[in-house]
Amino acid sequence: MYNYEYFKNQFESNFPSWDEKMIDEQARFMSDKYSTVKSGENVLHLDYYEGLLNKEDIENIQTILSSEGFELSSFDKTGIPYANLEDFTLTVALFINENITQTLISGLVVNAIWDVIKSTTILIWKKTKSKKLNKTTLNSTITTPINMGLKVSIDENTNLDLMLNGDIDKKVIGKTLDDAFELIKKTKKNPTPQSAKFYKANSNGEWIEIDIQREILKKIKKKEE
Repeated sequence: MYNYEYFKNQFESNFPSWDEKMIDEQARFMSDKYSTVKSGENVLHLDYYEGLLNKEDIENIQTILSSEGFELSSFDKTGIPYANLEDFTLTVALFINENITQTLISGLVVNAIWDVIKSTTILIWKKTKSKKLNKTTLNSTITTPINMGLKVSIDENTNLDLMLNGDIDKKVIGKTLDDAFELIKKTKKNPTPQSAKFYKANSNGEWIEIDIQREILKKIKKKEE
């Protein structure tokens, strides 16, 4: 779906002031971005920025996942503008789809599947935990820490964002992820669509739920003081 012709048509419709060269360049840029995106019940998706993970890292992740029959979908977010919510946005995220989550919760071949997800997550965490991301605005370049984690879909109404920052003690990262699995299993399904619950692991690897709306209001009030 997200091929050159799709983006060309979108840009022609949405940006009538763009000339043919601009439309062609942007359509090629976006179609290249989406060329690594896949879908399917056995697919885990990775959002990342070039420089935080390299080609070899992506290949290693694919190798780990393929050992249990999973495929890797990936999207390099470099050059794409996003909302400025660094504290509550996963810069690098591994998405676990509903089918995989339900298989985990059901108890079928749990150890093998979770071990693969766990190994993949630890690899990504190790590669990104000490890195920072430079974001260019109209007036300056801002350096921000990397927020890495899991985005877990339990069903169409229920999702979790689990943030693993780089300050977690490497001795407890494995247990932290096992505790995340227990958290996933204990999460009750929402009867209607809700925003993802946001959890952050502290330096000791303990999961703490964060009320994003409340934290945003705190930041706004602080700026107004």
